[in-house]
Amino acid sequence: MTPEEIKKLVDRFKTLTFASMTNEIEKGALTLETFINKQIISGVNPLTIQRTLVRDMEAGGQIFGSLKSAFKHQIAWGIEGAEDSALKSETGLQDDTPSDWVAIADQGTCDDCLDRANAGSHPYSYWVGIGLPGTGNTICGDYCRCDVVPSGVYTDEMKANAQARYYEEKYNKTHDKQITYKEAQKKVGQINE
Repeated sequence: MTPEEIKKLVDRFKTLTFASMTNEIEKGALTLETFINKQIISGVNPLTIQRTLVRDMEAGGQIFGSLKSAFKHQIAWGIEGAEDSALKSETGLQDDTPSDWVAIADQGTCDDCLDRANAGSHPYSYWVGIGLPGTGNTICGDYCRCDVVPSGVYTDEMKANAQARYYEEKYNKTHDKQITYKEAQKKVGQINE
């Protein structure tokens, strides 16, 4: 990466992180305001409200704990976004670059990611249009572990193995009778019967 690309990446990270944090602070303030108003309406003594809030803050309770968790999540999301931008830069992905959605083939892979991983190659702009991994456009949302990479990065054998694993996982999620990986390989045509 060139120094200019690094600066753009850092600036993008700052902007996204600041916007996300601002949103989380506003939600936290609204939660705090709602809690205080409910307590006041219920007739709770202001000193008791203060003590409750201090305990919540010290213990990471319902109000301040969720705000802290949201901050951690937003930082992780920002770092993942920066990593994705770096990956795009390093691999030379352009809007018209044929690209593949690559999913982690395990029990934590959501149906959206399984479907996208089996969708074949598309221009990078296609993946941007439907939402890149981790942008919140899949069932797994911000927790997505997938990547979009240039087509050809993974060998045909690796793709076939992943396709069989995806098929096995998706089939076993929706059927009482489970199939094995070898049976999935047969179903996707990786091996002959």
